[in-house]
Amino acid sequence: MKIDVHSHIFDQRYFEAGGWYMVLAPAATPKDVMSRLNAEFTRALAHPDVAAALEKMGFEAAPMSLQESERFVAREAEKWSRSVRLSGAKAD
Repeated sequence: MKIDVHSHIFDQRYFEAGGWYMVLAPAATPKDVMSRLNAEFTRALAHPDVAAALEKMGFEAAPMSLQESERFVAREAEKWSRSVRLSGAKAD
C-alpha cells in the first residue's frame, strides 16, 4: 500500500504534536525513590507561586503518577516512531 506521507502527516485526524517536559531518572532508580520524587514534584507544581510562574512562561503543569508517566512516554515513543517510519526519514 502506498501512503501519501505529506497529506497523512498534516491531516489533523492522524497527527497531533505538542511539547512537554518531564523529569526522568535512570531505569535502575529504586521505586521508593521514584515515588518520593514524584510526590515532591507534584507538591511543588501545586504551589500557587510555582503554578503562576509556569503560567507566565506559557506552561501548564500536568503532574502524573508514575504509572501514568510510563504510559505517556510509551504512547509518545510509539507515535513518533510511527511518524518517522511513515515519513521514510533515515538518520545520517
